[in-house]
Amino acid sequence: MKLEEKIIDSLVFETGRGHRLQTCFVSFLLIVGIALLDKFTATNFSVFTLYLIPILYVVSRNEVLLGYGLTFSCSAISEFLDLVPGESADAVVIVWNIFRRTAMLAIIVFFVDMTIKLMRRYHTIVEGQDQFVCRYRPDGTLSFCNSNYVETHGINRHSISEYSIYKGIPEEDRKQVRRALRELSVGKPSFTVEHKIVMPDGAIQWQRWNHRAIFNKRNVVTEVQAVGRDVTERKKYQELKEQFDKIMLHDIKGPLTGIIGLSESLIKDPELTERQRDCLDSIKDAGYRILYMVGSTLDLYKMENGFYSLDKEEVDLFKLVQASVQNYRPHAEAKNMAIDVCLGNEKICQPLEYKISGDKHLAFSLLENLLKNAIEATPCDENIHIRFSSTSKQLCICNKGEVPCEIRDKFFDKFVTSKKLNGTGLGTYSAALIARMHGWGIRLDASVPGQTTICVAFEETA
Repeated sequence: MKLEEKIIDSLVFETGRGHRLQTCFVSFLLIVGIALLDKFTATNFSVFTLYLIPILYVVSRNEVLLGYGLTFSCSAISEFLDLVPGESADAVVIVWNIFRRTAMLAIIVFFVDMTIKLMRRYHTIVEGQDQFVCRYRPDGTLSFCNSNYVETHGINRHSISEYSIYKGIPEEDRKQVRRALRELSVGKPSFTVEHKIVMPDGAIQWQRWNHRAIFNKRNVVTEVQAVGRDVTERKKYQELKEQFDKIMLHDIKGPLTGIIGLSESLIKDPELTERQRDCLDSIKDAGYRILYMVGSTLDLYKMENGFYSLDKEEVDLFKLVQASVQNYRPHAEAKNMAIDVCLGNEKICQPLEYKISGDKHLAFSLLENLLKNAIEATPCDENIHIRFSSTSKQLCICNKGEVPCEIRDKFFDKFVTSKKLNGTGLGTYSAALIARMHGWGIRLDASVPGQTTICVAFEETA
């Protein structure tokens, strides 16, 4: 059996009856290539192969091109039949030209086909989203939006350039979005924001948007791509929960005050035994701790919502540290650890005057949160070091135990915790919130393997 017959039989067997027509054309191209081998140099054969690849790909996927290919094939055969003996060289040129034109057509169809498929895929992804997708210019003018955005926001798709991204957003929230847009740069190409929006029917909706800038070659923002979603239900639930927590915490303070007052009155009874007096002391201390926790939670709520009023005064930070260490010493001793207070690397043996400006109550809460967090994270039989800086108003709490890599970037976020029994993820969040309220700096240093250091700079930053 001849080589070309083997090729045809092989291709027909592999592709099946449904593709015999395409197989015939592909086989014809291969046979032409084999017939021309004697006329080709190594370089020409490489060119022939490059032409053949797109033809094989496109013909196998495109019925329209198959028709063109068969037409060219018939044309080539006709040219052969019309030739007289001795003109085989011209026949080779004719077939080669037809083959080259077919290859160029295949390349064009290939790229057109891929472009159409990409456009359809992009359209399917964007239009199939239940989220809002839009693109807008730096001045806020819309340049594109998907169907969900159009239907929800009451926009005419044929005149989207007449609408702005700020449509329906209250003025206070607009300022927040504009401020974030001005801060966009190559180093900070995106931002996320939640805001209210007045819908066409007058209803108030909460939306969460992620905005990402598109830059030109000069790193100037030309457009911004934004994806948003409706978070109204989550916001309603969150507000309801906050109101419930606020009422509950407020109502708990009444009974707690009664328990504390009653225990203080009973302690004064001279007929009490030592054991009874100790029990009443424990009840009183527990009541004060719960009352303090309730107060701290209410303060946290006020700080989160921006209506906590700082009561700044001159505060002796060293005395606050001593009081905090005294409160948590039993917890440390239970794990066989010591808490060392140092100035630089030297342990402090005498009282130290270390004054800062701030809210005394909140500063104490910050220290207790960080110290409690350090005790919980430190392995047994290891010490904790509290270091005052001798050159600046800075305090660092250093302990053994490593913060997992996956939470380091969000260490001070709300509810972030890892492998801690009964951990809530509120201690470091509360400390960071208090620091920000004062304009203090707070940071995590995990550069030393197996060790965690949290530093607070008590100097106000701009």
